[in-house]
Amino acid sequence: MRSLSLLVLLIFTVVVRTSAHPPSTVLNRTLPNARPSRSPEANTPLMQDLLGPDGGKRTLRAYDGRYLTNYHGSMVALRSYRGIYLSQWWFIYSQPHSASVADEKAMFTPVKNDDGSWSFKTRGGKWMSAHMSINISLEPENKRCERWKVVRTTVSAPPPSTVPSRTLPNPRPSRSPEANTPLMLELLGPDGGRRRFKAWNGYDLAEHEHRMFIDRLEHCWYIEQINDYEVALKSPNGIYIDYFAGYRDVADESALLTPVKNDDGTWSFTNRWNKWLSGQSCDNRFGPAPIYRTQPYSTEPSSPEANTPLMLELLGPDGGQRTFKAYNDRYLTDYNGHFVANVCSRAVGQYFNIEQINDNEVALRSRNGRYFSQFWFSTAHRSHYANENAMLKPVKNDDGSFKNRSGKWMSNANYEISFESHNQRCERWKLESWN
Repeated sequence: MRSLSLLVLLIFTVVVRTSAHPPSTVLNRTLPNARPSRSPEANTPLMQDLLGPDGGKRTLRAYDGRYLTNYHGSMVALRSYRGIYLSQWWFIYSQPHSASVADEKAMFTPVKNDDGSWSFKTRGGKWMSAHMSINISLEPENKRCERWKVVRTTVSAPPPSTVPSRTLPNPRPSRSPEANTPLMLELLGPDGGRRRFKAWNGYDLAEHEHRMFIDRLEHCWYIEQINDYEVALKSPNGIYIDYFAGYRDVADESALLTPVKNDDGTWSFTNRWNKWLSGQSCDNRFGPAPIYRTQPYSTEPSSPEANTPLMLELLGPDGGQRTFKAYNDRYLTDYNGHFVANVCSRAVGQYFNIEQINDNEVALRSRNGRYFSQFWFSTAHRSHYANENAMLKPVKNDDGSFKNRSGKWMSNANYEISFESHNQRCERWKLESWN
């Protein structure tokens, strides 16, 4: 455990908090607000002594000579150079945690001890302590392990991270006010970057519930210019495509893309790790080769036109909005994450959209936007997109049947919908118009 002393020292900033908002009472103290504003300057002898002439840029050394350290991003004290605050995990726990904002639980009262050291007390009455082998804790008493030497640091903050041929401006890059290069002007266009991203196979880049994928339906994206060379792609839900996590709510380094105009008029997007935004699979990912092209967003339907007698009859004049009635007069229902045959007759909202995929196949999409799909063996489940397992071939019999690419038939043999190898009574469905 003594190897902690070999870790790189981090820089911590002591921040003073005050506010003009009406206070609330917490343990005989006053709480300014959830995100207190900063005082412009130290105006008490204690604060002047603590912050010093450089505004509080310090290292915190414990009683045994070790320094308070941001250890693999899991533990910080006050505010690290990464902008992370040390905070109390509620008021009943003794284990601190990291926080992105300095809220009530991150407030510490500094106390100057007789030996010249400092102690820091939370609003819950606990003291920041180094008595554990590595991790910082919060203890009820101010003893030896709770005393810190606050000294001026000689360690400087690291320079901005760099990647090949580019430099990161800051963790949350500021947006350029307007497109000022020919490439950006062409990419963003007169509407400021409201676009569809259409893959090589005609499918659209899509985002739903923080999941990035490609879908046969039309989806809108916003191209946000970050600087003269890079952009970020934001969905209508405010989610950015990210290289590591897949999605992110802020456009940081891993969400930045460099647009490249191809000879055939399409666009490609490469990130700072030289990976290309790819539509190679249904799940969006970054691959070694560029595949996407952009189109201005429109409201035109992306489904192919019904041009066979079977499809014309199946979809009808309303485009395929139907309820599915089983042999026992129960209706196909998207219920609590499962497809079941509900006993309720025409339960509210339990219609399905029959979406034509090609001249021979369709996909069934519920009112919740989920597709009916085969999952392992014979079970059915909900899918975010119409992939191969969601393809169904309609067959006209006395009622109507739907066969998937594995040769199984959509069945109501059990309470939950399944796929069976035969087409008998339980595999036949009556289609009724919803209106």
